[in-house]
Amino acid sequence: MKVDFLYSIGKFILNKNQQGYWNPTDFNNSINMAQMSFLDYLLGEFQGYQTGKPVARVQYSLTEQTRQRLAPLIKPPATLTIDVTGASVYPGDYQQVDAMYTTGMDRIRYAPPEKLYSFLNSVIDPVADNPIYYFNSSGFQLYPIGIGSVLLSYVATPPAIVWAFTPDAQGRTIYN
Repeated sequence: MKVDFLYSIGKFILNKNQQGYWNPTDFNNSINMAQMSFLDYLLGEFQGYQTGKPVARVQYSLTEQTRQRLAPLIKPPATLTIDVTGASVYPGDYQQVDAMYTTGMDRIRYAPPEKLYSFLNSVIDPVADNPIYYFNSSGFQLYPIGIGSVLLSYVATPPAIVWAFTPDAQGRTIYN
């Protein structure tokens, strides 16, 4: 579906109901807000939780269908830059982790901050053999600290939808 088709439908509906004009700037803002709202819905929006059931009605990896809808936004594994403290910043278009691996393709597990002490001090499952990560305000924190580089696959922010136009001789907007 092309963006011009969506803009034409919107203008048709407004014109049919005689409720005004939808200028290109308003359309571009509206369509991008709708796109981000749908992404939020697919990832499991916070307000979608039910009382007594801490699982969103729809959320990423809950069903194969949800994952397939997000497939165009899932980035293939890319190398994360990790500093000497084991920290790494989020990629610029990051929304949610899909998977994190060592360069040898061993899975890196998520560790909730409240259980971090248990993970770091486990004799049965040491982080030296089974790396972990958790989130902080600026990015990922990985253990063991000297892990080296890791691969991250993640859900990215969708690219902006833009109804691009040029004005004609009479000042009307023409899609280009």
